Amino acid sequence: MPMLYNQKGSVSMQISIDPSFTGILRGNDNGTADPIYLKGTVVVHVHRPIKVRKIAIRFEGRCKVTINTSRTSKLVSAPPPEGVECRNLVTKKMCLLQEQQQPKLLPPGKYIYSFEFELSTQLPATFHGKRGMIRYRLKASIQRSVFSNNLHVYQEIPIRRSLVYDTIPFDLTETIVGKDYPDEIEYTASAPSVVYREGGLVPLNLAVQLIQQQQHTQQEHNNNSTTKTIQSITCALRERITYQTTGQQSLTYQSVSQTDELFPLGWSTFYPSEKGNHAHYNPYKKQEYNAEFRLCPRVNPDIKTKLIKVSHALIVNIKMIDDEQQQQLPMDNNNHHREGEDSYHHQKLTPINSNEQDDQHHQQAQESQVRPNTPPLSRSSSSSSISSIFSLGRHQAINTEEHIKEALLSIGGNGKRRHHHHHPNENDTNIYMCSLEVPIVVTSRQHCGEMPHPPAYQNMERPPTYRQSIAHLPPAPLYHSSST
Repeated sequence: MPMLYNQKGSVSMQISIDPSFTGILRGNDNGTADPIYLKGTVVVHVHRPIKVRKIAIRFEGRCKVTINTSRTSKLVSAPPPEGVECRNLVTKKMCLLQEQQQPKLLPPGKYIYSFEFELSTQLPATFHGKRGMIRYRLKASIQRSVFSNNLHVYQEIPIRRSLVYDTIPFDLTETIVGKDYPDEIEYTASAPSVVYREGGLVPLNLAVQLIQQQQHTQQEHNNNSTTKTIQSITCALRERITYQTTGQQSLTYQSVSQTDELFPLGWSTFYPSEKGNHAHYNPYKKQEYNAEFRLCPRVNPDIKTKLIKVSHALIVNIKMIDDEQQQQLPMDNNNHHREGEDSYHHQKLTPINSNEQDDQHHQQAQESQVRPNTPPLSRSSSSSSISSIFSLGRHQAINTEEHIKEALLSIGGNGKRRHHHHHPNENDTNIYMCSLEVPIVVTSRQHCGEMPHPPAYQNMERPPTYRQSIAHLPPAPLYHSSST
């Protein structure tokens, strides 16, 4: 690990970490795994004689959350007291030179002090987010005489957590069965339960099949056509980060929470019913699809603390269209016009009680003749609203997600997730949205720190090439498919 150096006048100091320290904790944060030791040395270079009272080093870990709940501009407003909370995760101190009443005179020379800290296995991994962080660092200090400036050196210590050993193969997969519209569609998804953060591969296997209704089976067989089809299948890796405060450090004793949903790897979309993709596509037969996501350090590991929680899941959204309404549209319009004519003739035969009643019947007759039979929605989906589709969770949605879901579902009318779209120049269709979530755990490798690093710029005459950098990187893991 690189050394950190600081110099102030007649004295300089640097921290050197032992190469055997990888910063990887094994097991769960509530387990009983063996602790690891942080070892290193503090090197003090004295150029001129100085008086020193104390030399100490401290290892500290801190978790801090900053949530801005103000509705005013972010440039002029500061986070309220109830939105800021800080907790100390660990604090360990060690005196390298005991404090004395009289300052000790150090002659010019080089002084080496060794230190060692035992780290608990319950420490969470290092995290840096938009509204909070989990940070660990070493702080070495030299306390000089009263009228002299003290010297401080800081060194960041990254901590990673490995839930499994590299020697154990990843054969654990989880299969989730979809529960939306069980009478119309059957769909399942399977993915690994645990995946590595450093180059891990996440294969997603999806099986989709529409269910034929008995009353339409004979008619569809004669017409050689289907009324339902799958328009698109969208899948993505969702990272949910929850920032929250306990209210113990607030003057009002109020707790605040905020959740950010990110898709660091983007999303993948299939179009089964699109022309040219499948010549003999039949939605009533079982169709299998697969997507692969390669993880990178942009994806944070799973974390569960009192202030910050990070979880991951594979989100699958299936968009299904029912074209049966296209055939019923002309009949509905004819029946509607007939009802309008009957109501108009009935208005003529009904005796007139007053002028107001005549005006009301006349106005209703005009509205029934002019206004067509339109569905309650005039909004169509667009590519810019694709990210909002991922917020259609089943039962794990938070408050903000619930508002989005209610806004989307209120457009659909009576159905659970049925959206009626109306276009002036297009036929009406019924759209069904089916969602599925496959939870996964993102962890770190056990021996990631021992892998060779890519060639550095300062150690070479020219920048390294792409092939040379790839040759020094660790190989990507391979997962055995459950079907083989």
